[in-house]
Amino acid sequence: MSARGTVALSQGSNVVASGACGTALQVPSGTYRAVVTLDGALDRPTQVRTLTVTPGGTASFPAGFRTALLEVRVMANGRPAPGRAVLTRDGRTIASVGSGIVAKVSAGTYHVRALYRTAALEYDVPLFPGQ
Repeated sequence: MSARGTVALSQGSNVVASGACGTALQVPSGTYRAVVTLDGALDRPTQVRTLTVTPGGTASFPAGFRTALLEVRVMANGRPAPGRAVLTRDGRTIASVGSGIVAKVSAGTYHVRALYRTAALEYDVPLFPGQ
């Protein structure tokens, strides 16, 4: 299954070209730092490669991301409630999402803090690719 992403090619601190993955970017021959970002994932996962373009040539590389879907449903007295969840991973806040919102994230373990009014419940949630 393919997903949309973007790629940025840079030399040093200068971005030379950027665009959608799968579309050709015109750049002079040389060596570039290629940063591919998966679109639509809350944690904005990236992959970095060194890419060399020869005179008159082309260069490409595959990029794959291991993702999962996470949905937190806040309930009060057995009924859906208008709460939210704060997602953190490796000590970094990824996002705050409303109850019932399905979020695409990189596979891994997330700390989820579910909030409803003044109450909070916390969970560590392992997510596996394709889940």
